This record gives sequence, structure tokens and C-alpha cells, in this order.
Amino acid sequence: MNRVLVVDDEPSIRLITCLQLKQAGYAVTEAEDGEHALSMLEGSRPDAVLLDLEMPGVDGLGVLEELHSRKVFDDLPVIVFSVHADVSEVLERVEQLGCRSILRKPYARQDLLDAVRKALAA
Repeated sequence: MNRVLVVDDEPSIRLITCLQLKQAGYAVTEAEDGEHALSMLEGSRPDAVLLDLEMPGVDGLGVLEELHSRKVFDDLPVIVFSVHADVSEVLERVEQLGCRSILRKPYARQDLLDAVRKALAA
């Protein structure tokens, strides 16, 4: 069973995302911010990460930069998700940091599952 870490500061987004992933057969853990996510990643490694870009404290870009600096995470699939319709300003940067795809919120359940499936298959 593939393990997915969901990182988002909005409890309702985490709840819905985790529920949809669990219903699809994934083992899911969650973190409410970037600092908590980085701490969790030190203890165990998921098969993929869904990462919100905008969070208080350590944001999604901060998490990506930290993961990029730790070469051991180079092959960890990260999917960034954001409420902003236009993420083009950060698109190049997140791709440089190893992001596999961007999912815009709100997203359809199938889009979420497709993004996770593609990230895990890559």
C-alpha cells in the first residue's frame, strides 16, 4: 500500500484530501504545516507528498527547498497544490526543486487521484 503525506494548514482541506486518498486505497498521514511535515519526514518516508504552497511558518516552497537540499529526497514525488489560479510565477521554481505536478484547489477527486498515481508511477 502506497503511503501519502498530505501537508496543508486548512483542516477541512486535509480532511477531504485524506478521506479521498484513503477511499482509493492509500495509507495517509497528515501535517498541518511545513515544519511538522519536515519533522515527520525525518522519522519515516512516504511514497509521495501532497504539499500546499501557502502556509504560515515554513511554506511549501520552504519545504521543497529543504527536501532539495537533502539529496536523499531527490526521488520523492511531490505534488504541489494551491488555491491560486495562477501559479505561473512559482511554477519554474517548484519544478527546479523537483515538484512532479501542480494541482489547483478546488480540485476534482479524479484529478487528485490521477496526480498521485502519475507521481508514484514516475
